[in-house]
This record gives sequence, structure tokens and C-alpha cells, in this order.
Amino acid sequence: MVTATVMVDTTAADVPAHTGAHLLEADLTIPFVESAHRRLAHIWVAPEPAIDVSRVVAIDTAGVQLLLGLVGEAANRGTALRIEGYSAAISNALKALGMSDVLPMAPANGK
Repeated sequence: MVTATVMVDTTAADVPAHTGAHLLEADLTIPFVESAHRRLAHIWVAPEPAIDVSRVVAIDTAGVQLLLGLVGEAANRGTALRIEGYSAAISNALKALGMSDVLPMAPANGK
């Protein structure tokens, strides 16, 4: 198994304003994915579930798997999950894994 961990230093000026989506911060690597998944359990009560990943500074294949699993869960529930504000860490990890076109991501400004 190949694991790509990408760390990117982001300052407050690099991070867009929060949009109302559930905000994931800092680390989506294997030691933290389970707790992130538990924190996201409530997103399915929203009519249009959304997560903001603009403040994620580290992600590995476990974090990518979490995001893919959430998209799959949304499909199973007959809805779509909006993933917005993807960080440089996520973008770089998806590129490194050859998965840039796999996740349905909205731009950082939500448009």
C-alpha cells in the first residue's frame, strides 16, 4: 500500500471565510480519520450536506478514503455531498494519487 502524506503550511490569510458547511480542520491522516468520521455523523440531517476542507493541512490515503466513503454514503442516501474549499494539501494529495477528477469538489468560494 502506498500512502501519500502532503503537508502544507497555511496561514489565516490563505484560508477562506467559513461558508456554513461542516468545517474539517488540520489533519486527515490515519491517526485522526476515525475521530473526523465520528464528528461528521450529523451531516446527513442537513437537506444539502456539505463539508469545508479548506483548513486541512495534512491528508493521507486514509483521509482520501474517508472523503470517498462520504461521497458513497451520500449516494446511498440519495443525496449529494458538497465538498468545498479544498486545500492545497488535498489538491496535491489527489494529484499525487492520480485522483484529481474523482472527488466532486466546489471551489473555495462555494461557486
